[in-house]
Amino acid sequence: MRFDKKYAMTLAELLFVFIIIGIIATIAITTVKPWDKACKYAYSRIYHSLRLAFYNGMLMQPEFPTTSTKFCEILADKDIGYMNTTADGEQCLASRDLTNNPRQFPKEKVQIILSNGAKMWIGANNGRPFEHTETETSGNVSKTKYYIVYVDINGDKGPNTALWSEKRLSDIVAFAVTDGLSVIPLGHPEVDNRYLNAHVVYPQIGEDDVDGRISDDMTYYEARKHAWGNTVDSADNMTLNIQNDLPNDSYFKLTPTGSALSPYYPDADSYSDFVTETIEMDEDEGCSEELNCFVDVYEYH
Repeated sequence: MRFDKKYAMTLAELLFVFIIIGIIATIAITTVKPWDKACKYAYSRIYHSLRLAFYNGMLMQPEFPTTSTKFCEILADKDIGYMNTTADGEQCLASRDLTNNPRQFPKEKVQIILSNGAKMWIGANNGRPFEHTETETSGNVSKTKYYIVYVDINGDKGPNTALWSEKRLSDIVAFAVTDGLSVIPLGHPEVDNRYLNAHVVYPQIGEDDVDGRISDDMTYYEARKHAWGNTVDSADNMTLNIQNDLPNDSYFKLTPTGSALSPYYPDADSYSDFVTETIEMDEDEGCSEELNCFVDVYEYH
């Protein structure tokens, strides 16, 4: 059997096909959000690598580094290896330091580049550590030294911004690294579980204790509240309110609703709910002298 006529799609039919493809692509991009999926993994890797590298580096130091250059060199030390750096501290220079309120993150100020492309800047106070002063719940006034580490956790891939919004997660994040050997998340990762999940860990102390109880997944802010409520004690640096040191227009300051920097906290109706929320705890919850526990950030699996 033979057909002499050839059929082709009309212009209208082609336009209709393109419209359908466009709708499907839009739905796919909106649903999948590739950066949202990768963000938690990238953030977790940086957080745990930074914490491990600094802790191990300090095992060989007599004191908390008094200069930002020394602090940077500890993190970049290839002999430690936990940061997987491409250079061994050659770019660790005080002249590259940022402040506690940088508005830009220039490439020429990068001090550490990781093998996965992530870039790190050091925040310092004229080459020296910042100092956090706080009145503890006991009434004692404590002073804590710290540096800020700013990280573009996915390198050149973008969006290459520290400006967070609910629809677009920033890929430049910040951590406070303290003389108490704590690495503290700063900014929206504290309240946005698209960056991290935290939990309260109750390690086994006595033979009759339950073996290593762990709380449910929650935001870092919620975990702090579950563990310590409003208690502040420099014995555990993660109770400190280092957020208070940041200027109000900082990209990493959690500010009231109405600002472009307001926190993403889906369970609260407003910022006032976020900052005044009281989390009910059972008598056997919360860190205390009687019940040892600590806050930990999940390592991504």
